[in-house]
Amino acid sequence: MGHQNRISPYTVSIIGASGYSGAELTKLLLGHPYVEIAHLYAHGQAGKAAQEVYPHLETDIIYETYVGDTSSDIYFLALPHGEALKLVPELLAAGKYVIDLSGDFRLKSVAVHEHYYGSKKPEGATLQYGLPELFKSDISKAKAISNPG
Repeated sequence: MGHQNRISPYTVSIIGASGYSGAELTKLLLGHPYVEIAHLYAHGQAGKAAQEVYPHLETDIIYETYVGDTSSDIYFLALPHGEALKLVPELLAAGKYVIDLSGDFRLKSVAVHEHYYGSKKPEGATLQYGLPELFKSDISKAKAISNPG
């Protein structure tokens, strides 16, 4: 997914935008030249301006409740443990790029996942690990990435 030939920025939505990782990601993306934030989803803060919750965020975007929208190009998931397992398959089926900041898809071994996270996950539920220093080529070809959050 290169940006060299794009005329318009990628539209991005952050699901889980009002938690620490989501707020920091919002701050980073607000200054990114190839990104336009379309939606900030945070059901606990729905209806509030992001800047009302986090005064350092210089935006007038209002938090919303996610109800299945797939209009953005890229979806970042900054959700509590176990929640991304439900959403990633739906977003990939809709042809979207997904970057998950949780640990839901990070570990390949089901047993290791269960040991560290205390919950089960489906066999094969892993995404490309988003550490560019080690996996740059694989990341550039992936539709979904598990990024350390």
